[in-house]
Amino acid sequence: MNYIEEFKKITSGTKYQDSEALYFVFRNFGKEGKRFLDIVIENKLNISQSPYSHSLYAFRGNEEISWTYKPEGSFRISDHWNFNGHCITEDGVHFAIMICQYHNGIYIRI
Repeated sequence: MNYIEEFKKITSGTKYQDSEALYFVFRNFGKEGKRFLDIVIENKLNISQSPYSHSLYAFRGNEEISWTYKPEGSFRISDHWNFNGHCITEDGVHFAIMICQYHNGIYIRI
């Protein structure tokens, strides 16, 4: 099965079936992309793509993500972390494809 068919199978009947941003993550972030997609669908989260990169955020419906604000418990998938005081992780990793969850001002790898 190719990526497009697999993505359609997983997202069929969900609000994510036409999400180009989620498809990009699923296709380009490998197994972590699939895990992120599973988290988003399982928890019925909203998604937002960074205006500056391919990073994606997932959060509950009544929340917002901004450059200066990340809701507690929100998720981020990215290949870059700990830059210019943003997206600080507990382990200080700079370049790795990871899914992290935001808690108390830092991202924790899940």
